[in-house]
Amino acid sequence: MAQSKNNSRTIGIYPETKNPEFFNSILAERDHNTTMEDILLEALKKHGYSGPSSPCFVQSFFPSSLEYIATKSSLPLVYLTSTSLPNSTLEKYAKFCYGVGPSKNAIVQVIDQRVFKKTDFLDRAHAYGLKVSCLRFWRVMIFALASKCCIYNTQGFDEAFKTNYSPSYR
Repeated sequence: MAQSKNNSRTIGIYPETKNPEFFNSILAERDHNTTMEDILLEALKKHGYSGPSSPCFVQSFFPSSLEYIATKSSLPLVYLTSTSLPNSTLEKYAKFCYGVGPSKNAIVQVIDQRVFKKTDFLDRAHAYGLKVSCLRFWRVMIFALASKCCIYNTQGFDEAFKTNYSPSYR
């Protein structure tokens, strides 16, 4: 939030629950009466991220983690997936998620290293009211994907973000 104020623009965050089942088992084993998700929500609330209009999207590859968070918070939730999802799963996740974050390959398929074919994933996800946020474009991939980015940008996904671990890169 401080960065947003200093830059006079909104900067959103995408925290991810990484392997919550593993970490929750450790918390339970050590007799902590909490979950990874509760700790995350408490930290987010402390920093002003607490409602549906907060610039914070909690993401996870674990639907049970998102379902739990949905019972405790109104923050937007994004289910991450490395594959396409059937309609029945999209319908189920639409009940508690803001959106889905598939891999780029679920949206556009590469054939013979050159030809791109759009899948029906975006249309199906949108039909259930889900936003589609394309999984990370790593900084090192940006140059390699430069010619492909135009194709991804025209496919109709709602959001995309890149991962940047270099503090000096702007």
